[in-house]
Amino acid sequence: MTTKPRTEQRHGMEKLWSFVMQQAAEMETGGQGGTSLSIFLFLLPFITGVS
Repeated sequence: MTTKPRTEQRHGMEKLWSFVMQQAAEMETGGQGGTSLSIFLFLLPFITGVS
């Protein structure tokens, strides 16, 4: 079993965070608020678990 290099894992986290922040920005501008919020809440345990 091989593990990803930490730099690659960090890059993945940055991409995930940028996606989450983009969703949050869309929420504030009145976009797909409910969908974005549910996605964020779904990813939240994963985000906090990896970081």
